[in-house]
Amino acid sequence: MNPAHQQGAGFLPWPMTLTNSSMPNNKHERVDEFMRLFTAHEPRIYGYIHSLVPRRPDADDLAQETHIVLWQKFDDFQSGTNFFAWACQIARNKVMHYRRSAARAPAMLGLEAAESIAAEMSEMQDELAARQAAFLDCVK
Repeated sequence: MNPAHQQGAGFLPWPMTLTNSSMPNNKHERVDEFMRLFTAHEPRIYGYIHSLVPRRPDADDLAQETHIVLWQKFDDFQSGTNFFAWACQIARNKVMHYRRSAARAPAMLGLEAAESIAAEMSEMQDELAARQAAFLDCVK
């Protein structure tokens, strides 16, 4: 599990300082709003992603990607609306993209299956060599 989840703290995908005095007041308020909403909903957002992607490492990666997009698109979020629903829509889009990409990737056998096939092929080598020799005698 993501260390931030184990500690009960939200994962923040960027270094952020809120003390920059050159930042306009409304920008400070917007950053504060994001931090407040993100911190409150991040565990539920992660849970939503993990419910759609059972492998924890994949869920962790997708959560991080989602967090970044949430921050990048926060200007599109309308204050006073449902942050969790908005965040889950972004997370869903990330998960669907991941699934489409994973579906195009060639499937790999598990280690146990590959070892079983290799062992069976080793056992069949003598028989296959004999069959090949018989075939070559027939076509001469």
